[in-house]
Amino acid sequence: MLLAALGAPGRATGGPVSPGRPFWVGERGPELFVPTAAGSVLPTPGSGGGREVRVNIAINAAPEAAPAALARSSRQVARAVKAAFADMED
Repeated sequence: MLLAALGAPGRATGGPVSPGRPFWVGERGPELFVPTAAGSVLPTPGSGGGREVRVNIAINAAPEAAPAALARSSRQVARAVKAAFADMED
C-alpha cells in the first residue's frame, strides 16, 4: 500500500509497462523500474507469484464499543483494502 501511495504501480503479477513511467518490481525487494520503451513484465511460471499482505486496522474505541465501530466502518475499510490491491495490480 505504501508503494502504491507513492504513485508508482506494481507489476508483481506481470503486466504492461509504459515508457518513462516508474513501476515497482523486484524479486529481492522493492526496485523501481523505469522503462525507455513500452513492453511487459512477465511473471515466471511456477514462481509462486504470491506475496504476503498484512492489513492493520486501528480502532480507537472502548473494548466493548470496538465491534460496533468496526461494523459501522466495514464498507470504508473494504473499499480501502480493495483500492490498495487494485493499485498493486496497476
